Amino acid sequence: MKKTRKLFTTVVFLVIAAMALSMSAFAETGEATVNSYMLNMREGQGMEYTIIDVAYEGNTVMVLQDDGSGWVLVSFNGQTGYMNKLFLTFKQTEEPPVVQTYTAPATTTVAADPNANGTVFGSGVNMRSGPSLTSSVLTTISTGTPIRVNGACGAWYEVVYNGQTGYIYGDYVVLSGQTVTYTVSAATVEEPTPVYTEPATMEINAPAETTVTAPAQTQTQPAQPAAQPAAAPYNATSGQAIVNTAMQYIGTPYVWAGTSPEEGFDCSGLVYYVYGQNGYSLNRVAQNMYYNGQDVSLDSMQPGDIVLFGSSVYNIWHAGIYVGNGQFIHSPHSGSTVRVESLSDTVGLRLVAARRIVS
Repeated sequence: MKKTRKLFTTVVFLVIAAMALSMSAFAETGEATVNSYMLNMREGQGMEYTIIDVAYEGNTVMVLQDDGSGWVLVSFNGQTGYMNKLFLTFKQTEEPPVVQTYTAPATTTVAADPNANGTVFGSGVNMRSGPSLTSSVLTTISTGTPIRVNGACGAWYEVVYNGQTGYIYGDYVVLSGQTVTYTVSAATVEEPTPVYTEPATMEINAPAETTVTAPAQTQTQPAQPAAQPAAAPYNATSGQAIVNTAMQYIGTPYVWAGTSPEEGFDCSGLVYYVYGQNGYSLNRVAQNMYYNGQDVSLDSMQPGDIVLFGSSVYNIWHAGIYVGNGQFIHSPHSGSTVRVESLSDTVGLRLVAARRIVS
């Protein structure tokens, strides 16, 4: 009996030791850089926990603890919380990086094929049933595969491949004619290793047409938009009329591609419809609304101005209407309704531009 207990104790000790060694093999701490354009810091280890703060691509965080769960304890902006380790790059000094460039086929080479306005970038890329990591995988696609891009859903693209409609994370899709540059270690130059991140919003911007191609002017635009007058002309009566119209639709359900109170609204659909009711014609997609009207500095916004959110003015995925006093009205995401919110309370949304239509 004593020998059995001793043997059992020895086995338990060996198992615990093996687990500890296994965990230490992949545990990392120290400085790390966010390698996706947006990464949430949460109160706990999982996507169900409350968002504390948002870090953007290139931000540096300090990893305090890695227990091997895939979520690491970090310090960022004076706060402590958890981030998904997949979206962090730890500083490496062993080998110099190798920069590679992938260019999607030019639009002219695929013009005859309406289903090929985009190309998959990455090996073993998952196309999912919905715009999130929790959605089921429909199929797996490799670099160079032509796909049809219907529109944007936060950080994801809605695409069609082999007759199926699904979602691919934006880092894995290159629109025709665009170029993506990425960095890998010298030892692993065969394939790029882009990573997933959860979308900041479930908004899907429906395309103006059945296909989406990169605007011709994209390739010649400066890194930042040209400076605009600080104070664009403003018609207070028309601006308030826009706000009053939008307020009539508070409580209308969010519906992807919706552009009317009968069917529901997505974010740009609400803005598009409200302005249409007041006699203004806008581009349908949130990104393209940046090219409507005049630029307004973010400290000079007036009621009725369009507010646009994203990672930059060239990567806009959400739109709303400014109502004054730091508040705006919008149709946030699937499962929500049109509502008024404070610009200071929009965790996960970054205001990047305002456009004035009324003048």
